[in-house]
Amino acid sequence: MISIKLSVHELVDFVLRKGDIDSRVFNSTTMQEGTRLHNIYQSAQENGYMKEVDLQYDFVYGDYSITLHGRCDGIFKENDTYVIEEIKTTNIDLNEFHEQNEEWHLGQAICYAYIFLKDKDLKNITIQLTYINQNDSEKLFKRYYFDENELLSKIHDYFRIYLDFKNLLLNLEKEKRKSLIDFPFPFPNERSGQKEIMECVSDAIKNNDYYFIEASTGIGKTMSVLYPTLEALRKNKIEKIFYLTSKNSGFINSLNALEKLYENGAKIKAVEIIAKEKMCSHHGSKNCNPVDCPLAEGYYDKISIALKDILRSEYIINTKTIKEYAKKFKICPFEYSLDISSYSDYIICDYNYVFHPIAALKRFFEAPDRQYRMFALIDEIHNMVDRGREMYNVALNSSQFDEMYKSLKDIKDIKLKNDLKALKKHFKTLLEFDFSEQNAFVIEKLDDDFIYRLDSFDKSLKKYQQKYPHFRDDKVDRFSLEGYKFLKIYDYLNSDFKLIVKKEDDGVSLNIMCLNPAPFLNSRLLDLDGAVGFSATLKPIEYFMNTIFGRENFKNISLESSFDKKNLKILVNYTLSIKYKDRLLSYSEIKQEINTFVNYRKGNYIIYVPSFEYLNLLKRTYIADDRFIFQEKRMSNDNKKEFLENFKENPTETRIGVCVIGGTFSEGIDLVGDRLIGAIIIGVGMPSISFENNLIKDYFEEKYGNGFEYAYVNPGICKVMQAIGRVIRTENDKGA
Repeated sequence: MISIKLSVHELVDFVLRKGDIDSRVFNSTTMQEGTRLHNIYQSAQENGYMKEVDLQYDFVYGDYSITLHGRCDGIFKENDTYVIEEIKTTNIDLNEFHEQNEEWHLGQAICYAYIFLKDKDLKNITIQLTYINQNDSEKLFKRYYFDENELLSKIHDYFRIYLDFKNLLLNLEKEKRKSLIDFPFPFPNERSGQKEIMECVSDAIKNNDYYFIEASTGIGKTMSVLYPTLEALRKNKIEKIFYLTSKNSGFINSLNALEKLYENGAKIKAVEIIAKEKMCSHHGSKNCNPVDCPLAEGYYDKISIALKDILRSEYIINTKTIKEYAKKFKICPFEYSLDISSYSDYIICDYNYVFHPIAALKRFFEAPDRQYRMFALIDEIHNMVDRGREMYNVALNSSQFDEMYKSLKDIKDIKLKNDLKALKKHFKTLLEFDFSEQNAFVIEKLDDDFIYRLDSFDKSLKKYQQKYPHFRDDKVDRFSLEGYKFLKIYDYLNSDFKLIVKKEDDGVSLNIMCLNPAPFLNSRLLDLDGAVGFSATLKPIEYFMNTIFGRENFKNISLESSFDKKNLKILVNYTLSIKYKDRLLSYSEIKQEINTFVNYRKGNYIIYVPSFEYLNLLKRTYIADDRFIFQEKRMSNDNKKEFLENFKENPTETRIGVCVIGGTFSEGIDLVGDRLIGAIIIGVGMPSISFENNLIKDYFEEKYGNGFEYAYVNPGICKVMQAIGRVIRTENDKGA
C-alpha cells in the first residue's frame, strides 16, 4: 500500500474550489473578521457544543492508505442526531455566497462527517453550513442529511480526482529521494569554516534547535547552509525550507546555489516569491477581482492544470519562469507563486512572508489542519533588528485622511459619512496639540471611540465597495490599508510599544511605534522546527539575540575569515570629529583625506557618508569631477544596477561612488576583484539622535541597563562593519 497523509483542506480545496480570485470577498480584513466571528459564535453555543474538534481516519482506496485529518468547526447533538457544523463568514449577501461556494464548503463538512460517523459507529449524520454576515451578523443555516454510503461515495470521488495529481507528486518525491542518496558536496573542496556551518545546520535540524552563525564573507555561507538540508529532505525530517532574505543579492545567491545543486543531480523543487506589486502584470497588486483584472477571473478553475504543468517541467522556479507559465494560462502570477510553494521543498522569500503579522503566508502558519515540518535559513539576520520593528510600526497621517475625506465627500452612504465625520473630529483634536516646544508626544492611550470609528469605517467602506464594485480611489485605498494595519497592531499594544502624536509638515501623524518586536518574532520562530540565522556581522551576539528574538539561549558560533589578513589595509583617523556640530570644521581635512586616498592608485572606490545631507555636501564639492557618482534617495532596481555597472573590471580610470552608510549599497553587493579596491567610511554609522531613537534607548536602558548601546552604538558599528566588508569578497581581492 502507498501511504499518504492528507489534510481535509488540501484535498477539498484542490478538488472543489472554483471561480475567481476576489480580494473584495477574500482578504486579510475578512479573514481576521471571520476568525473573530467564528470565536464569538462558537462561544455563544450551549453546553455540550464541541468546537475545533481534531478528526482523523485511515481510508483504503485502491492501492492507497490515506490518512485524512482536519479540524471541524463544531459538533453538537440535536435530539438523537449528531450535527457537523461548518461555519463561514462573508461580507457579501449570504445566499449569493452560499450559491457560489456550496460544493466547496459542503465538501469539507462531508469529510468531517464521515470521520466522526465512523468514530461513533453511526448510521446517519446531519451537516449544517452556517453562514454569518460580517457587516450585520445576520445568519443563514443550510441543512443536509447523509448516510454512511453517501458520504463515502463523495469522498471516493474526491480521492479519484486528487490522486491523479498526487501521483505526480509521489513520483517527484520518489525521484527526489533517489537523487539525494549519498549526494556529494557540489565543489571539489570545502572552504575553511564550511564544515562547521554544515554541522550547525545538521544539528539544528536533528534537534529542532536554533543557531546564530557569524561567518565572514567568502566562506560560502549560502551553500554551507543549504547543503545539509538535502539529507533532511531525503529522510523526510523536514518538508519545507524557507530561505529568508531582505536583499536582492540574497535571492540571487540562494537561487544560484540551488541551481548548482540541481545541475549536480538534486531533483529538488524551489520557488521564488517576491512582492505582489512586483509580480502583478496588470494593476500592481491593486483590485484583485474579476471586474478589474482578467487574471483573477476563473483562477481556481485553471490552477490545477497550471500546477501540473509547471511541476512536471521545472525544478528551480524563479520569477521569470512563473510569469511565463502564468501568461500561458492567463492567471495571476503572484497567487500562482503562492500555490507552487505548497508543493516546493525550498521557498525563497522576504522575511515578511514568515514573520509579518499580516503578510505571513497563512497556508503555512494559520491553517490548523495543514501541518508541515518547517525549517528556516535566515540570511543577513542582522537586518532583522530594523525589519522586525518596521513590521510592527504603523502611522496614520491627518493629511492622508483629509485627501481621502475629499474623495468621499459626495458619497450618500449615511453610516460611512458618520464614521468619516467622527474620525475627522478625532484628527482635529490631535492637530490641537501644542507643538511649539517639541514635535512629538508620547500618549498613554487613544480615545476608545477613535478605535471604534476606525473599525466601523473599515467595515462600512468594505460594504460600500462591495455594493459598488466599480468604485475605486487610490487615496481611499491607501488610507484604508493603513487603517486596517493600525487596528491589527493596536491589538498587540503593551509595554513593547509607544503611542506617539507627531507634527508633520502637512499635518499630524498618529504612530504606533514598536520598541521591541522580539516577543512577536520569537513566537513565530517557535512555529518552525528549527532555524539558522547567519551573517558576517553579529557582534556583540547578545545584542542581536535580544533584539531579534528576546532571549540569549541560542547556540551560536563565530568563524574567522579564511582570507589573508594582509589583503586588507585598514587606516583609521580618530583625530577628526564627525559630530553634526563639528561637521563644517572638519570638512576641509576630510576632503584632503579623500583626495589622498583615491589619488594613491587608479581604481574603483566607494565613500560611505553619514546621511544624504552629507552626501549633498560632497556633491557640491565634487560636482565638476566626473570621477564621482552619487547615490540618489529613490532608486529603482534598474537605477541601482546602472550605478553598480560603473565599477568595471580592469579599470583604466578612477571611479568613486558616494553612498549613504546603511543604505542599499553598503551591504549585499559583490564587487569582486578590482571592481572595488577601496572604501572610505566617514563617521561611526550611528543613527542620528532623535525622539524615536531615544525612546528605544530608554526602553533598553530599563530592560538591560545599556540603552545607548542598543539604540545607537551597536546599530552604527554594524553598518560600519558591513561597509568594510564590501572591499574583500574573495581570497584574491586586495584593498584598503
